[in-house]
Amino acid sequence: MNKSMVVSILQDLSAYRQQLPTNVCELADRLEQTVQAYSEQQFEMATDHAVAEPASEQAAQPHAPDTLVNELYTELNEYAQSIRQHAEHEELQSIVSRLRGQVSTYDRDFP
Repeated sequence: MNKSMVVSILQDLSAYRQQLPTNVCELADRLEQTVQAYSEQQFEMATDHAVAEPASEQAAQPHAPDTLVNELYTELNEYAQSIRQHAEHEELQSIVSRLRGQVSTYDRDFP
């Protein structure tokens, strides 16, 4: 994942904080704090899905940036689908699409 793209998405999403459900805002805040702790290169390495050991030996990392991005996408997408009929939320739909581009590895890497 691209750190600067995720930061840009979070900045754009902040314009909708008043309208977003609490769980989406909390996830966005946790993701923002996590992203700030990584350099661009560290973030890319932490989210590239490369593995160095078998899955059975890997510890679950609920605060890993890729996990948080996936959780934010899922929650934001559910919210966006519930308000899809409102035309004034087209920008929010765009943010969801950009976030999907970061989450969906296959679509991102093999367009």
